[in-house]
Amino acid sequence: MNGFKVGNEVRFKESSKVLETRLNIDMICLKHFGWVRSDLFELVPLEPVYQNEPHPHCDMICHVAKGGEVRNIESGYLINNVGQKCWQTSSEYEIVYPPTKNELRIEHMKKEISIHQGRIDHYNEKLKELTL
Repeated sequence: MNGFKVGNEVRFKESSKVLETRLNIDMICLKHFGWVRSDLFELVPLEPVYQNEPHPHCDMICHVAKGGEVRNIESGYLINNVGQKCWQTSSEYEIVYPPTKNELRIEHMKKEISIHQGRIDHYNEKLKELTL
């Protein structure tokens, strides 16, 4: 069989569309020509779906669209809404990942240490006053 399917765009001297094919017959029916030998025609290559190159920050924009966060490296500005920022092609961005359980525990412990260190410093000052 010739490989043509109904609706394929083919060319000889001008474009046409395949209207019908028949099994085991090397003929195709074209709108302007009727039944012709298929070896006289070739498929017209398909145009790419997107004419323009993708935006350089396409992955970052998609990450934000899915609910993630992105940081502008130069300004440190966090972006969590696609429409919140004009995506400059000259800017650099990085994906901000949510903290892991261990990172959250470490932050909590650091806060607790700073609270207790403040109390310790307070009591050390009181001790100095008493010993003078």
